[in-house]
Amino acid sequence: MEGVPKLHVETTRVLAMKKSGLVPLVRASGFGSLPQLLEERASESALLKALDSEGLPMAVRELGGMPVPARALIGLFSRAGSLLGDRTLGLQIGKRMSYVGFGPWAVRASMAPSLYDAITQANSTSQAHAASTFRFELVHENAHLIWRVTRIRTLRGDIHHSDHQIFPMVDFARSFLGPDWRPDWIEVDYARDPGAFNIERILEAPVRFGRPGIGVAFSREQLARERREKPDPSVMVNVLPRAIYDDVILPDAPEPVRSFSAIVALRLIDGHADIDGAARIAGVGVQRLQRDLRSNLACLS
Repeated sequence: MEGVPKLHVETTRVLAMKKSGLVPLVRASGFGSLPQLLEERASESALLKALDSEGLPMAVRELGGMPVPARALIGLFSRAGSLLGDRTLGLQIGKRMSYVGFGPWAVRASMAPSLYDAITQANSTSQAHAASTFRFELVHENAHLIWRVTRIRTLRGDIHHSDHQIFPMVDFARSFLGPDWRPDWIEVDYARDPGAFNIERILEAPVRFGRPGIGVAFSREQLARERREKPDPSVMVNVLPRAIYDDVILPDAPEPVRSFSAIVALRLIDGHADIDGAARIAGVGVQRLQRDLRSNLACLS
């Protein structure tokens, strides 16, 4: 296309870490405004009950950087959607979020010179947000490329959690394409359901269902687009590459210590120090948890 820089576009991806650990972890910031919205539209007791069902303390509302089990985060989305009976809940949560909430890796990536460079950098540093839990990739689809986030298979299944990821991805792209930009289409990782027309209405874009992940479609021309505003130098200083990798969830801890320490922290916030509760959150039996910990400690000694 005349006037459009020629891009050498290759498929880029970040694969999950070889060891996903005892429990896949994400940051509590992934809840977005879900706890507040559930409390407002239901009640505080409903929120407490939902959090307790997932083994989560009320404090996760204020501790956005805290590691939490990915299954618990997705479970809370599912419980809230069922409790409120609102098919558009996930999109409402996502619309209140910005890519900035995902942490330094997303902020720094958004400051790249072009949208293609930004997505490539975001993919390569995304493990700081959800190590071993999601895969970010940029893949060809005929004349388009799809920026896609795919959950590991054991974490799939909730439409509200899937939907909440769409708007932050679109928000990221609008740093380059303008506030009114809409993608040619969006893809989601679940089958079309009777309420799906509400999703298309809110997104004002076609939706393709039953895809491998949550994806946003771009043309090559759009990927070549430069950032609309120059990055703030003061922000650049605060998101140096070292800060991104320092943010990786317990990066140096061996498994299962890495996962278990995060779970114990959640229990301690609520004043619990029981291995039974920790095992329940981990989704394993107490004996297995004790055996794994003993084996790991023996290797360290």
